[in-house]
Amino acid sequence: MTSEAPGRPASLSPLQRIVPIVILIGTLAYMVAWLTKGADPWIFIQVGSAAALFVYFLTFVDIVLGLGLLIGCVGLSPEISIGGLDHLRLEDFMIPALLLAWLLRAGQKREPPAAVGIRGPVVAYISVLAVSSIAGIALGTTSLSEAVLLLGKYFEYFALFLLIANNVRTEQEFKALAIFSLMVAIASALFSTGAYLGSTSPYSKVQGPLGETANIYGGYLVLNLAIAAGFFIQATSTGGRILASLAIVLLGVPLLHTYSRTSTVALAVGLLAFGVLKERRVLLMLLLLAAVVPVAAPESILTHLSTVTGIVTGENPPSWGARVMAWEEALPRVLGASPIFGFGPGSVRRGDVDSEYVRALVDSGLLGLGIFGWLLVRLGRRAFAHYGTLPGPGFHKGYAAGFLIAFFALCCHAVAATSFTAIRTMEMFMVLAGLHAVQVNRFAEWTAPPAPGPMPVILSPDVAE
Repeated sequence: MTSEAPGRPASLSPLQRIVPIVILIGTLAYMVAWLTKGADPWIFIQVGSAAALFVYFLTFVDIVLGLGLLIGCVGLSPEISIGGLDHLRLEDFMIPALLLAWLLRAGQKREPPAAVGIRGPVVAYISVLAVSSIAGIALGTTSLSEAVLLLGKYFEYFALFLLIANNVRTEQEFKALAIFSLMVAIASALFSTGAYLGSTSPYSKVQGPLGETANIYGGYLVLNLAIAAGFFIQATSTGGRILASLAIVLLGVPLLHTYSRTSTVALAVGLLAFGVLKERRVLLMLLLLAAVVPVAAPESILTHLSTVTGIVTGENPPSWGARVMAWEEALPRVLGASPIFGFGPGSVRRGDVDSEYVRALVDSGLLGLGIFGWLLVRLGRRAFAHYGTLPGPGFHKGYAAGFLIAFFALCCHAVAATSFTAIRTMEMFMVLAGLHAVQVNRFAEWTAPPAPGPMPVILSPDVAE
């Protein structure tokens, strides 16, 4: 450890470095977008390029600060189109810089990659998707552009996971990024709620940044709600419980106003699974939420949520009926024509099949679906086992609890949404999974007692003379 020089102020914590820089860059980006609105597009591109170079410089100087900027983009970036390429977000331009900074440092210092526990399933899944793409392009069931775009997104998702897992070293950095991801989610929820309240349309709902659907944005909110719930469950002080409760309210109210039944049910399933398998007292929390929502929520939300019971009684909501029809059409087609490798990524348009599991089957066949299931099982087992090894309550136990709830919830959300393909939910999940991998790898190091220093040498008077 290095000691501070006399009279020199202590260095800033990671969170103190990240928050003001992200706010400053976000404010500048908003001002540039507002000032250049309607102007020559080249002016916007030139100013944006200058800002991007500044962000790249910061990334190479402080990679943890770069990760904080990346998390800010995951929660707040709208979709943009450049040169005919759609579905681009700001993080698409940041990840290459972060990867380069990490690889240069790792090569210079000969740092081995972090153990992440899912390398085998990830390599196998990407390989099957590549084979399915080649077969699909050859058979005409998908196009080269769609296959390359989706494969590129998967590479980007797992690159994001590896960046977090390999570049967060200290306990302070881990805590800073975990807290900052919640702060970004709350800011995103407040901005989206403000846009919702300012809308004059009677059919408006909270939908998140530009280009987002309410269902996917609801999944993003659920992931962060799960982390806040974990912190609440394992809080060690009244102040901690109050802050976690505030986060739950600030994220929960916008979630209800997405009118996303899939997201609300997914959160309930995540809490229920965690309560049954790990902490029975969470079931009381779930019952409390079930009692409060009918009293506090508007009638329109309650009416919308009440249609969920129609799935059991046979009176399906229209959106659920449309999903089931799409599944019934897609499943026999892929199982009859190409059951092993499917039709290739991009063989169905976004939104045509609202289920991650059905989409995985159509894109990569039974082989790809099996490997995808293997990946989820590996992630879930690792998180399940790690939670049992942590002492608690406390911050680390709270994060591990929140990640388990988030994992269960997103697996449920994926039944009726492409949660592990959609950018907002998958990137957020990769951030949380990367931080969880850091915690698994480094918790013992962080909590180990300091090594004893050398014993003092006492010289006898004879030696001293």
